[in-house]
Amino acid sequence: MDNSTKRRNFLKSISIMSAAVVSEPLANRLPGIKASTPHVIILILDAWSARNVGLYGYARDTMPNLTKFAEKAIVYKNHYSNANYTIPGTSSLLTGTHPWTHRAFNLGSLVKPELTDKQIFEFMSGSYQTLGYAQNVYPDQLLGQFQKSLNIHIPFSKYNLNDIVVYDEKVFEKDTYSAFAAFEDNIFARNDSTPGSLFFGTAKKIVDKRDQKTTLDAIPDIYEDGPPKSLEYFLISDLVDGLISQIKAFTQPSFMYFHVFPPHGPYKAYKHHYQRFLKDKYLPIEKPVHPLIDNIKNQEDMNADRMSYDALIASLDEELGRFFTYFEDSGMKEKTHLFITSDHGEMFERGHVGHWDKMLYEPVLHVPLIVSTPGITARVDVTEKTNNIDLFPTIAHLTNNPTPPWAEGEILPELGGSRNADRSIFTMDVSNNPIRQAIREYSFSLHRGKYKMIKYNYSAYQGTEFYDLAADPEEMNDLYSTKPATAIEMERQLDEKMAEINAPYLMK
Repeated sequence: MDNSTKRRNFLKSISIMSAAVVSEPLANRLPGIKASTPHVIILILDAWSARNVGLYGYARDTMPNLTKFAEKAIVYKNHYSNANYTIPGTSSLLTGTHPWTHRAFNLGSLVKPELTDKQIFEFMSGSYQTLGYAQNVYPDQLLGQFQKSLNIHIPFSKYNLNDIVVYDEKVFEKDTYSAFAAFEDNIFARNDSTPGSLFFGTAKKIVDKRDQKTTLDAIPDIYEDGPPKSLEYFLISDLVDGLISQIKAFTQPSFMYFHVFPPHGPYKAYKHHYQRFLKDKYLPIEKPVHPLIDNIKNQEDMNADRMSYDALIASLDEELGRFFTYFEDSGMKEKTHLFITSDHGEMFERGHVGHWDKMLYEPVLHVPLIVSTPGITARVDVTEKTNNIDLFPTIAHLTNNPTPPWAEGEILPELGGSRNADRSIFTMDVSNNPIRQAIREYSFSLHRGKYKMIKYNYSAYQGTEFYDLAADPEEMNDLYSTKPATAIEMERQLDEKMAEINAPYLMK
């Protein structure tokens, strides 16, 4: 690392330290703070599917440390995201609203202005120190939108090996969204398109690649194919060290949202986990290619990607073991409500790898939720369906506050809410649509009881699928063609919900 880079990182560290110093007295003056008030932590593992976790029945034991930790926690066995990719999924979690309400449909979009102050950081800021960190640049834009509700906004680059982005500099903290659009998306073109400035954009990329190569050369050879990357390279161990250090610094009741990039792709895992799964010969069920898939991947390639993903999950779990040990041994467990979940899942089937698609199958929607709360001494399993929009009202309840009137979720069972076996859970992909118009093209799903309905409505493809998940958890037997009464009724429910969603926009 050259002197200019070191100096920039030093100055950035000073600015972060200054923010913490300034915010601490402010937090101490906040009304309603009591030393005995439990902390609240949301830990997001990006693109983490329940279908690839041993605790949820997966054939590979990918997360033994999590399984051990869950023995004194609440495990929500049928928990779902509201969307199949980061922006709408994260927005739903932070605002407690469905995508059709917050309208953050597209990659890089923000929640609608009317909800800027109706999010969990603002809600908690009256009685908690609020901290936010996102290692994925897109949810970090949401933290930028909610900046005034954060006592501490931990910069995107904080736990990365190189600091190549510009948008998270302190000078841009009042409008990181515009800075990201101007620099990362345009001038420097981080998406590998042509830079907006051929001179500055190209020069910056050359310097960044040189610095990153120097960093890579110094990294111990512990990863199968180099370290993971989210625009910037990072070490999984550094993320967990950062999580622990942030918690150690709590000096008053704190609410923290900590969003790490793994196991999001590219799937860069520790060698020993990669080799472990390479030897196990596990083969998943082959599934038919879906009509919506354009660039079809063959089964062999999907299996290889799945193995790398599983190894990355195992690598993350290895490091999280240190966090779980600290969390229990330090006594933090008895004074913290900890929620571990994801913004969406990941899939390796039907000709597709990833989550940036239009399909709404279980691997991309079914996400883990494990909650550790003071006083719980034995594992409790909740099998009723729950939803990421439920975290907001649950946290409100646990902190002795009423559910905010705009929140659309329910208080989680075992944390103050009731069990509802017939609850309707909606998920959607509407990324093809303008945010301020009626929804025309969509993938829309409904879970209710043991059944699931998926409806696709695109100019190039329309289709409806209906599954009995109790009898067919792999979604191999589409029952829609037989037109059972439940399928007809659930399709009507989906159509009525879409009509309700679109009504305000059709009247304009």
